[in-house]
Amino acid sequence: VSSNNKVYKHKLKNTNQLVGDDRISVVGGKTGFLDESRHNFGSWLTDRFGTSFIVVIFGSRSSYSEFDETRKLLDLGGLALAFKGTVLGTSTAATINFVD
Repeated sequence: VSSNNKVYKHKLKNTNQLVGDDRISVVGGKTGFLDESRHNFGSWLTDRFGTSFIVVIFGSRSSYSEFDETRKLLDLGGLALAFKGTVLGTSTAATINFVD
């Protein structure tokens, strides 16, 4: 990526491991870290069927595990939606909201 005046070149590195996953479209997301809750991640995602989900992860063990946990919750959310159920979370504090 070049600066506005094209003088400087910058290398960008994407750390969001959900980008590039064929099963998920990322609409938006934000990572964060607090001593009290460790690694946190909030995201708005669309699955391969076009269903939108908002997934919030609190307390992940690492900055990488939050993406794996998001994938797992998205899979569970798809199952819950198919059976008209609700997903409350996994081993970490997490929630899924279905977006109409």
